[in-house]
Amino acid sequence: MRCLFGHKWVGCRCSKCGKVRDEQHHWDLCKGSCSSCGKLCDVDHDWNGCKCKRCGKTRDENHNWNLCIGKCTICGKKCEEQHDWDGCKCKQCGRTRDEQHDWVDCKCKKCDKTREEQHDWDGCKCKKCDKTRDEQHDWDGCKCKQCGKTRNEQHKWKDYWEDNYKDYWNDRYLRCTVCGKYTPTNQKELAGIAINGETQEIRFVAVNKLNNQELLTDVAINSRDHYIRGLAAKKLTDQTLALQINAEINEISRRHDKERYEQQFYCEKCKQRSFTIKVGGDYYSGTTDYKCSICGDVRTIQTSLGHG
Repeated sequence: MRCLFGHKWVGCRCSKCGKVRDEQHHWDLCKGSCSSCGKLCDVDHDWNGCKCKRCGKTRDENHNWNLCIGKCTICGKKCEEQHDWDGCKCKQCGRTRDEQHDWVDCKCKKCDKTREEQHDWDGCKCKKCDKTRDEQHDWDGCKCKQCGKTRNEQHKWKDYWEDNYKDYWNDRYLRCTVCGKYTPTNQKELAGIAINGETQEIRFVAVNKLNNQELLTDVAINSRDHYIRGLAAKKLTDQTLALQINAEINEISRRHDKERYEQQFYCEKCKQRSFTIKVGGDYYSGTTDYKCSICGDVRTIQTSLGHG
């Protein structure tokens, strides 16, 4: 009477009156029974080797063995590994072992393993296996052309301005064009650059970053660039020494200008030897313009105190 107006089916059983129908069973795996009504299932397994594709049940037969990894690729059952070795390398899976190598000098031609003997060295790099050693480098300044190793010496510095710089002279830094190293922080290294840097701009950046008083004194005394000497002297806390160095620089400059002013040269225009008169020049390129005191012809002379 409860289902007079229709059953309320849940799978194969009515949830109101309990009546069972032979459809929509809840089968408990293949060859099992319905979990709702208990009817036995006559559906057979759909085997894929050792595993049923329908219910997932496994059997200990028809495994798909991968002997190299030692297990069935379908159900995962393990077995003993059985590689097909060709010397040091398995022909089936490519796995290698550290025995029965086929050595050609320092390199196995089957697995590419290298050994620490019989290298064919070309300087610091083996021509067979590309292994490197820390000797016989072919240095190009700070970088080895053979293996790419770098060292902290003989850098090829170039000066750059900081991004969005505000101070044309002070917002600058150095970078090596070979290895990419930036401005050194080591004070001794900066002092060396301040004295021996390739251009005055490079020397300028270095002396600006230098703070050690002993090293600043060394630069102020030993630099051959009088402009850099003056910058170093300006940063000295020993004012007596700074005044002494500046006085020496000024005297050298005065004597140099006097020698240039008073020197005689043969004038190509008037064909006479005359005194010269300083009339101009280029501070950074280190050239000075002199005028013949007889005919007025101007001649440009390279000075030894250039600042470029």
